Amino acid sequence: MSSLRHAEQRPQRGRSLLPSLVGMRCVSSTAVFVLHIVQVGVFTDQALNENLNEYFGKIGFVSVGFFFMLSGFILAWTAREDDRPTSFWRRRLARIFPSHLLVCLAAVLLLTERGMDPTWGDTLPSLFLVQAWTSDEVVFWGVNGPSWSLSVELLFYLSFPLLYRVIRRIPARWLWLSAGSVVAGIAAVAVVAHLVVSAAPETPFINASWNQQWTVFNHPATRMLDFVLGIVMARILQTGRWIRIPLGAALLAVVPGYLCSLWLPGTFGLVLPTTIPLALIVTSAAAADLAGERTFFQRRTMVRLGELAFAFYLTHTLVIIFGPIGRAERTWPLLQALGMIALTYVLSIAVAWVLCHGFERPVSRRIGKSRPRTPVGAQRTGPADGPADGPADGPALEPTADLKN
Repeated sequence: MSSLRHAEQRPQRGRSLLPSLVGMRCVSSTAVFVLHIVQVGVFTDQALNENLNEYFGKIGFVSVGFFFMLSGFILAWTAREDDRPTSFWRRRLARIFPSHLLVCLAAVLLLTERGMDPTWGDTLPSLFLVQAWTSDEVVFWGVNGPSWSLSVELLFYLSFPLLYRVIRRIPARWLWLSAGSVVAGIAAVAVVAHLVVSAAPETPFINASWNQQWTVFNHPATRMLDFVLGIVMARILQTGRWIRIPLGAALLAVVPGYLCSLWLPGTFGLVLPTTIPLALIVTSAAAADLAGERTFFQRRTMVRLGELAFAFYLTHTLVIIFGPIGRAERTWPLLQALGMIALTYVLSIAVAWVLCHGFERPVSRRIGKSRPRTPVGAQRTGPADGPADGPADGPALEPTADLKN
């Protein structure tokens, strides 16, 4: 603990100090997969479908919040003092754009094959990742719904060099107050949206209108608060201000937060209830890795699946819609439905593995290659037992036009 209080921690180049955060990406992406399967309604028992939608209808909101916050945390944790903004932007764009464009092309071909010819108005905003700036649902969901979150991440990446420079100047003693101020900002967004944005018509199982959801949950500017909170939490850990909350306790805190999200009305249940638990989870997991503690999320299988998360996000709704479940256009009894869900999950993992290892990594390394950078700060204190390329941040996935939150 003393080393964390007297020195800012930085990962060594080429090694992952935070394997638990990589493994958590697997859990979060799986939760989104479960949400989208639930939204399809694969069970013959319609009462079961409705109950699953009612109680799991907001699990995707938690996953999105986790990924947006993780993005800020990881970028701050791996930031280099001598890194130029242009180099940073090149690496980040190389990370997301090639795979995004390839999957968009695949989506266009699949939609065309099914007789659902996409228009340029649907496609171009998605291609250039500006679709999340509009509440027009046709434009917003575009040809591949998951890319709305890349639109948000693009704003994160463009703003990070300036944001991090500002947040680094906050005195360590004010960091917890800064984190509280960001949470207050998230609460203020919910209040303003509740008072100003029309609550009708209400989206089933969400208890808010689409325009309210878009304002609070999908709009890039409002989700910047999650990103900033992730950066601040990384600074809290780096400067030794972390209060050592056990990871298990942080994970348990999500349960009452999620239950509150189901109970709270309208805009108040979309983001706010799980914001603090998610901030604690991300930081607790990183602190556990630095302290050399073993966690469930460090397991090799979890880490390997976590490495596929970005490719999984981009493709799994296409597998759901155009794979065995979508093409069957029917429902199944309980056991058969569970078998179809398992098959779709395995196929989604397989497609993600091919995209990640066959395209995403080689292309991003080639395009994003830059000169070696010198880490700043003290040497690490924890084990480096994660994947060699580190816990890359990954944008979260949301549904396609047929699978909406």
